[in-house]
Amino acid sequence: MNKLGLLKNRLLCAAVFLTTLSFVLFYGGLVPYTLLYTALGLVAVSLLYLFVTRLLCDVICILDKRDVVKGGDIVLTIEIKNNSPLFIPYINISFKNTIAFDYEMQDETLSIAGFSGKRARVALTSKYRGKYDVNLPEIRLLDFLGIVSTVIKYPKLPDVLVYPHVCELDEFAAVGKFDMDNQVNPENISEDITAVSDVREYMVGDGMRRIHWNLSARMMSFMSKNYENITKSRLTLLLNLSQITDVTYENKLKLEDRVIEAAVSIAFHFLNQFWNVTLCYYENEYYTYSLSDTSMFGMAYDHLAFVDFSAAYDIAKIVENVSLDTAGERLNLCVITQEVTDELLDRVIRYAELGSRIALLYVCETRYGLERTNWVKAINKSPVSLFIIDSARPLREALAS
Repeated sequence: MNKLGLLKNRLLCAAVFLTTLSFVLFYGGLVPYTLLYTALGLVAVSLLYLFVTRLLCDVICILDKRDVVKGGDIVLTIEIKNNSPLFIPYINISFKNTIAFDYEMQDETLSIAGFSGKRARVALTSKYRGKYDVNLPEIRLLDFLGIVSTVIKYPKLPDVLVYPHVCELDEFAAVGKFDMDNQVNPENISEDITAVSDVREYMVGDGMRRIHWNLSARMMSFMSKNYENITKSRLTLLLNLSQITDVTYENKLKLEDRVIEAAVSIAFHFLNQFWNVTLCYYENEYYTYSLSDTSMFGMAYDHLAFVDFSAAYDIAKIVENVSLDTAGERLNLCVITQEVTDELLDRVIRYAELGSRIALLYVCETRYGLERTNWVKAINKSPVSLFIIDSARPLREALAS
């Protein structure tokens, strides 16, 4: 029963009470007073009935899991138990509005017999990465006249952890401008041929120097040696975690989600291509993660999943810090930002002209009209590769063009 239904019932009860009261005032007598006392007695009994059933009614809310990758479902189960012999005529289940999840559950009104219970399930589809409150159900118990309701409280549910989606990139157009000397094929990675890391079965394409002849003779099958890698191509990945303003709360979540999704997807892509990836960002303090293989990816992924976009730190300063740390060495640099300042523009163009290979990933709500802005025109005339990641195009498509 919704608020409109409650209002109708209250108006009806008020009309009955006023009618009986008018009979008493104008006519008096046994019958009018009996009608008045009956009306008042029904209200009193209904309220007492509500009080008793409320004491003997329990509600439990359960989540099937607490963490999920963005786009996945979390099932919320609501169990209502009537521990009394009394019939409960109305229990109303409604849900608070939430931007973080999609669900198809409509408001529902249940009736429960004595010593029994009912269960309702709703699938919450996650929309954005982060931590979110899922105490969405509001459960109200109504008296049998339907004029008074009371909220049934249940233990607070823990926040749900929504991890970012890692998009498998077929290609990243900026790779062609990065240093490709040691990526894609492990044979092309500089190796120390005096240090064998492990031995594996022979694969088509293995060179003669890789074959372990002694072990192959014993195993009656060709075995190949893997050598220790001593150099790899390196990508430095910078994230802008500054606070996003002048947008609605949902658009803020969308932009933050795209920044993190782009970061984890690019990092995972390059680690799978045998690159070293250095991840840099500022959140309360300056963080740097050096990742040498996919086994180290989880450390950065878990932290980036729940970072807070409230840093009062200019991304241009991080670019400057990275340049100073590398002592002028030419960089493969990828900057992911939802804001482009004059300082950032000046630094990335200057370092690109000095020989660094730089890709600027601009995350925005829409790409409409960007081509006419001065900063886009300036980047298009420079060696910097510009990628516009808006909410309309899939990430894989945005990074491939």
